[in-house]
Amino acid sequence: MLIACDDKIATLMMLLDLSAAFDTVDQEMLLKILSDEFGIRGVALEWFRSFLIGRTQRVMIDDEFSNAETLDFGVAQGSVLGPKLFNIYIQSFIPTMQAIGVEIEGYADDHQLRKRFNLVFQFQVLTTGISNIFSVAETWMFEFFLMINCTKTQIMIVAPEALKKLIIINGVFVGDTCIRFVEEAKNLGICIDSTLTFDVQVNKVAKGCHATLRQLARIKKFLTKQDLQTLVSALVLSKIDCCNSLYYKLKSCSIKKLQSIQNSAARIVMTTDRFDRVHSADLLMKLHWLKIEDRIVYKLIVLVYKCIERKHLMISLP
Repeated sequence: MLIACDDKIATLMMLLDLSAAFDTVDQEMLLKILSDEFGIRGVALEWFRSFLIGRTQRVMIDDEFSNAETLDFGVAQGSVLGPKLFNIYIQSFIPTMQAIGVEIEGYADDHQLRKRFNLVFQFQVLTTGISNIFSVAETWMFEFFLMINCTKTQIMIVAPEALKKLIIINGVFVGDTCIRFVEEAKNLGICIDSTLTFDVQVNKVAKGCHATLRQLARIKKFLTKQDLQTLVSALVLSKIDCCNSLYYKLKSCSIKKLQSIQNSAARIVMTTDRFDRVHSADLLMKLHWLKIEDRIVYKLIVLVYKCIERKHLMISLP
């Protein structure tokens, strides 16, 4: 999407929401996919069968249980295998959407569809184009006993600020449902805005971290330095580092907001009053904490290193 913005091209992004996705998986169809398309047979297939088939469910009201009912559909939510089995179940959805020129990415029941377009063709893409995409997606979903929740599905047009002013269409009818285009949306835990400034995400992180730091400041006198540093790392720095590779080359004002959080965290851990004349860089060095910009670069370097190492490993395999 960043590359499209640099090329002065808009991107249509559709964040699909599936109704009770894990509960409607056809177990026999999933086992057939595992057998026919992934080559899992024999004892291994029986392991999957025992994991899926024969589960029961009952309801408790006022210490009274209902009769147990067998679950003929669905995979166990909250299990390690649940998301992976759902990925396998919908693996044919990806080539189906790619066949109509739509990029697709996602995990488990969270998927996003993307289509780049020139603003000259915005009417065709944002009206009949979206309807056609939904039609193909819903046809596939019907065959696999899944259903798109149009009321919760979000559509966003990602484009530079100058191009956003030229977009005159702000919504589309899908069947009987009118879906208004949104300016920001939460995607896999990250708030993405339509101009990719990440201002909403940074403000959200800053608000949550400052609230946590205020609570830690009230109890810091009861904690050792080591315990306080552990809490700050777990509750504050982890939020700053979450998906921080997206913050690379972010606006300086946004980086300063995140840096101020880290500086405040360092002062709390080192029990330094805000009025003390102590340079924040000295505190960060004593704690062996990288600055925000350095943490972002470090994350990118680690990701690239892991990709290169994995590629070399795959090449060396017989």
